Amino acid sequence: MKVPPADDGDVYLGGIRVLVVDGSHLVRATVTAMLEHYGAAVTAVASADKALEVYTKLREATSLEVNVTRRGKPVTLKYSIR
Repeated sequence: MKVPPADDGDVYLGGIRVLVVDGSHLVRATVTAMLEHYGAAVTAVASADKALEVYTKLREATSLEVNVTRRGKPVTLKYSIR
């Protein structure tokens, strides 16, 4: 969903690529909508396995500037996405 930049003087993220990782569809949808409202290009996934797959592809194709994930969940991979 493309939304024009916020015109209320708030921050505009100008197409920054963001990877959102959360097991809850509601959380992914909410965070995605908020970030897209401010101009971010968001990819949202539900699992660490999928995040690692998408992260690798995004790093090869474009630059990924931000990763949004909830901390404190049990580790499912031996890898850390930073």
